[in-house]
Amino acid sequence: MKLFMQVIKEMVIIMVIYYTGLFLSQVIRPIILIPGNIIGMFILFVLLNMGILKVDHIKKVSSFLLKHMGFFFIPLGAAIYVLVDIVQPIWLQIIIVIVLTTVLVMGLTGKSVEWMMKKDKNKEVRQ
Repeated sequence: MKLFMQVIKEMVIIMVIYYTGLFLSQVIRPIILIPGNIIGMFILFVLLNMGILKVDHIKKVSSFLLKHMGFFFIPLGAAIYVLVDIVQPIWLQIIIVIVLTTVLVMGLTGKSVEWMMKKDKNKEVRQ
């Protein structure tokens, strides 16, 4: 029963953050279009970095969701299959965008990690 209550608590925390992101997305819609799930992830990032929320508070549910992430892409795959007539004329553009953005994200991630490692190394040297 204790495990069940812990999982429910973690789900509630994640859902509150998610729905807060959706709400904020609706509020700022006249100014800028940002999807609610992106705002929710940003809120989660800020809460974790500020120490307001600990990883242990959402560890079980987030681990489960990450482990089964592929399952959540099934509707996207089915939609592409159903909408193949719409996607077919622009498939080359879609492939180019996917490849370019993948390379860009990988490069920026690598540079960010290098920068953070260099920053940590410099911090250790000063101490």
